[in-house]
Amino acid sequence: MFRILPLARKSTAITYALSLLVVSACSVRSGGAQGLMEYGGLMAMPKNLPSAGTINAMTSPYSKLSLPGGGSGGSSAAGSVMSAVQSIGPDGSITIDPKKVKEISLKAEKSYQTALSKLKISKPSAKDLKEAETALRETITLRNSVWGYSDPSMPILLNQLGSVYEKQGQTASAEACYRNALVYQAKKNGSSYERVPSLQSLGRLYEKQGKLKEAVDNFNQVSQLIDRQDGENSNKALKARLDLARVSSLLDKADTEPLFEKCLKTFAALPESDPGKTDGSLAKQIIESYGGYLSKKGKTAELSALNERFAPKSAESEVTEKQAQENKLDKKSDKDETVKADPEQKSEK
Repeated sequence: MFRILPLARKSTAITYALSLLVVSACSVRSGGAQGLMEYGGLMAMPKNLPSAGTINAMTSPYSKLSLPGGGSGGSSAAGSVMSAVQSIGPDGSITIDPKKVKEISLKAEKSYQTALSKLKISKPSAKDLKEAETALRETITLRNSVWGYSDPSMPILLNQLGSVYEKQGQTASAEACYRNALVYQAKKNGSSYERVPSLQSLGRLYEKQGKLKEAVDNFNQVSQLIDRQDGENSNKALKARLDLARVSSLLDKADTEPLFEKCLKTFAALPESDPGKTDGSLAKQIIESYGGYLSKKGKTAELSALNERFAPKSAESEVTEKQAQENKLDKKSDKDETVKADPEQKSEK
């Protein structure tokens, strides 16, 4: 058994978390090594130095991340970047040079800032998207080569790259990025709430491609995760359920109408100050999705009731409603005054 370990962390002006790599070789069969990768603190390593091939396999476990468009997230990194940051000591221990890691970190940060500048453009040109793609690929390659599955930024970067590919019309590449993001999140957190953005992006991509069963599966996971995290009557839960109900309606699933009815209940439970209510966006989504479903099913009465429920109030009706509220308050006030006056009337008698 052997362990490959990096040097301790070193504080810099820009703080980067330097993950400490610990490798345990489980067994070697017919020239191949099977290893279990995990992260931990510094520990001593036996002097027996494994073969160069085994070292390369164990110190470059993330080189198999395949990025769309050719190459991989760590192919060049495994060869040039990792060899640039690692060194073998006299006793056979393998360490990572913090200075080299810092250089890689700074280079990755510079690439990412370039990508962000392009991602912030509201209507990016084809040239902007290509530059964003190139910068994100470089950022992913550099960070993946050093931190691998321990890098919490990797799913975010992969989702951003997937979004760029979607805008470029490269759906297969976008799907590969979203799925890779889920792999990273599963390695770190299993079925956690952090998977929601990746699942949503993948679900919407499948819906665009007409892969409705796959879309439903993803939206169902999103809905369950958000319900557990934010509650069934939250804004996020309503939006997630609307996605699920919309695609369920396209598949004509039996639970479609109950899903839409649950959306109506959630909408009613939201506070009036909720942004989705004040700007009318949630009502619009419900009318378009549920209304379209009811129309397709020929349920004219239910459709009329839905439209009436979300019909904008006229100025006259708003004034009438306000007057009714004021009259109700006035009556309550008169009643309170009468109750207060009773003791006085009794004393006069």
